[in-house]
Amino acid sequence: MSEVRSRVRLMNEYSVAWPLWVTGGATRDDAPPISEPLSRELRAWARVFDKH
Repeated sequence: MSEVRSRVRLMNEYSVAWPLWVTGGATRDDAPPISEPLSRELRAWARVFDKH
């Protein structure tokens, strides 16, 4: 069986609270599954970007 890989990119966009993207666009808030501490840090990073 071949392995299926997805490319997830970390990038900000104004007014986007969740900065993880795939080829088709922004991911859902819960995708990919990551730890709660990392999720909080990603959201904080996106807020700083949006603010400045």
